[in-house]
Amino acid sequence: MTKTLRTAEGAAAAVRLEDSGLIQHAGFLLNKAAAIIRHMFEMRLAALGIGARHYGLLLYVSECGAVSQQEIAERIGVDRTTMVAVIDDAERMGLARRQVAAGDRRKHAIVITDAGKRLLKRAAALAVAAEDEFLESLSPAERRQLKTLLKRVVLQERAFRAVLK
Repeated sequence: MTKTLRTAEGAAAAVRLEDSGLIQHAGFLLNKAAAIIRHMFEMRLAALGIGARHYGLLLYVSECGAVSQQEIAERIGVDRTTMVAVIDDAERMGLARRQVAAGDRRKHAIVITDAGKRLLKRAAALAVAAEDEFLESLSPAERRQLKTLLKRVVLQERAFRAVLK
């Protein structure tokens, strides 16, 4: 992959990504990898009429049961306004519904419907397919190692307590 970069003098210079200083930074690599796999997954999910945020919503609610909109937004990393729109979409599609929260009639909890559970199974298979395609250059042992290292970095408490909530 070739990128055109500007030299210190302002002249355009073609620099292969492999030769760029960017390739030395974990943040750049993680962001690039996330963008690629997200695109691969979104392309597959389009056949089901949903996006990755809908998948995240359905998966989280299926694992946790009735959950508040705010908690879902915090856990899957989506701002509250966007989360409301995703839940509205899921409700319109019959995949999830709002119900009065237990113990506080002023709040709503989100639950997954039977249709949502069926779609989630199909979407989960697409997630596996996207991940398999993305990681096809790695051996099974390397895939396990990559996931282990990423989990360790993502779940470390010291630096990420506020982000992980």
